[in-house]
Amino acid sequence: WVVSKIVIEETKLIYIGHGGGVYKKMGYKKNRLNRDQKHLDKLYGQYSYVIATTNNYDDEIQQNYNLKNNQIVHYGIPRVDDLFKPIPRRSNDRELILLAPSYLDNSGIRIINIDIKRIVNIAKGQDKDIVLLCHPDLKSNNAIDKFRSIVDIVDRKDYIDILLRADILITDISSIMFDFSCTGKPII
Repeated sequence: WVVSKIVIEETKLIYIGHGGGVYKKMGYKKNRLNRDQKHLDKLYGQYSYVIATTNNYDDEIQQNYNLKNNQIVHYGIPRVDDLFKPIPRRSNDRELILLAPSYLDNSGIRIINIDIKRIVNIAKGQDKDIVLLCHPDLKSNNAIDKFRSIVDIVDRKDYIDILLRADILITDISSIMFDFSCTGKPII
C-alpha cells in the first residue's frame, strides 16, 4: 500500500496479492464519483500491473486499480495455483471440517467470534473430524489456547494441504474463503 503511493521514474510497480487480496479490495471498493485523478492515484496507488488468476474480474480490477486492460496480467497467484493440484487422500472416510476464525472487534483486535465448542460437539455427534486454522494475529494474542484441548490446531505451514483435505470450511470474515472457493467445496 505504501510503496504503491511512491512515484519512481522508470520503475514498474506490480501488485501480487495473496489469494483474496485483489478480490477483497474489489469487495470493499470506494465510490469514485467526483474525485480527481490526483486524489485517485493517492488513494488507490499507481500500479503498473496487477497479477490476476483469471480474467473473470478484469472490469472490477480495472475500476479499482485505475488500470487499462493491458495492465492486468493473468499469471495466477502462486498460493492459489497450488490449490489446483490433486487432492491428497485421507486415511479415513470421515468428513473434515475446517474452522477458520478471523473476526476483528470494534477496537481492531482479532477475536474468535465463532462458537467453536458448539461446532466441535455437533461435528463429533455426526462422526466428522474438525480442525482449527487461526489467523496469525489470533495465535499471537493467545485467543486459541482455551481450545487446544477440544480441537486439533493446524499449523499455517500446512495451509494448502489442509485446504485441499478439508471437505467444508466454516469461517466468519477470513479471506481464506477466497482460496477455499477454488476447491469448489462448501463454505459456511
